[in-house]
Amino acid sequence: MKSGVKRTTIRRHIPAMQRWTASVKTARRPTHAPRKIAGIKSFNDYRHVRRNVLAAMGEMNSPLIATHKRPDCDALGSSIALALHLKEQGKNPSLFMLAEVYEKLPTFFRDAIFNHGINIVGENTLAAANHDGLILLDAAGASRLEAPIQNLRETLTAGRDGKSIPVIDIDHHYGEELMAPKNLTIVNNKASSASELLASLLGKEMSQSTAPLLFAGILADSRNLNFMIGANTRERVAIMERRTNVDRNPLYEQIKNLSLDDKRLIAECLDGSLQVITASIGENRNKAEYRIMPVVVHKDQLSGEHRRWKDDLKDQLGFNRLADIVLIIYYVPSESKYRCSVSLYNKAVTNGTALNLQPVAEALREGPGGGHAGAVTFDFHLERYAGNHQTAIDYIVAGIERHCGRKPSLI
Repeated sequence: MKSGVKRTTIRRHIPAMQRWTASVKTARRPTHAPRKIAGIKSFNDYRHVRRNVLAAMGEMNSPLIATHKRPDCDALGSSIALALHLKEQGKNPSLFMLAEVYEKLPTFFRDAIFNHGINIVGENTLAAANHDGLILLDAAGASRLEAPIQNLRETLTAGRDGKSIPVIDIDHHYGEELMAPKNLTIVNNKASSASELLASLLGKEMSQSTAPLLFAGILADSRNLNFMIGANTRERVAIMERRTNVDRNPLYEQIKNLSLDDKRLIAECLDGSLQVITASIGENRNKAEYRIMPVVVHKDQLSGEHRRWKDDLKDQLGFNRLADIVLIIYYVPSESKYRCSVSLYNKAVTNGTALNLQPVAEALREGPGGGHAGAVTFDFHLERYAGNHQTAIDYIVAGIERHCGRKPSLI
């Protein structure tokens, strides 16, 4: 009895950062894989991997930093912050970004790039010989990288002049494959964002200039601290808020960067007759009822200048209309295909043990797809349903009921 009390007392005095970093997983694996991974036990010490990653960054003089296609604010905040950090360390980093992405950047991120003189490399100016390392942030798998970055990763991994070039991966998603060597990979799906992981990695080295960028990334992925946030994240954000002297609510509104077409589309979706489907998820006595709100956004609805409507629509349905699960089937003009996005809110996050959507994406995806426990996105061939969208919605809801797993709550 005494020993049990003693252990509890000791744990209570372990700093929050140390408890959090102890849970970090340092290898990517498929979402359906068992918890244990053979052959990586020696890399499961976060401090060991952190030293490896920081040492590898220290040896790079002209690294290239890249993230996933159509980067969100977490991807932008973490990648720009890391480029700025390395620049402050006397390095010559470059940030890969397509011209069409740069043109639509929220003002907050565009100003950071311009004011700090961060070098942008595009598809036409990328050359492997110009870089001595590749750092991936928030990538979640090769299928989510732009083709030039996929090719560069393969080239650097193969080596140059008989010497391999380091590739580092920092992410809060479990993807389909290992993107970097195990001892240079930090993946933790309990973190709110890649920005939070990077903030932890930099620690006291995080400057007054990089902190607001990381702060913005955390706010974006956590929906202003309303989505899949644990106590440790709140503690870390409180520290960053004091250091940056930035009011998070105006910053969150600024980085949402909604266009007029975004606002019109969101209003159109909310003004329509919203369907509510009650789904029974769980096993035997653990079954519970959850409210699912589905929305289908057609090809002809996305003819204007749309940027970041999807996240705001999900928040409106989850926070204001109190959906437990938000399901959006939408057209992607840049890729000429449909995708499906499923996100957890309310009871689906806080009801005892939170649900886990990763098995749903694994079972239903028809091409690239993935995410983390609270939100997944995957390719979905809506065209095969010949205009019968209700059948498509019923199919996905049945998949959620059948495959949605459970995980320890982060709340």
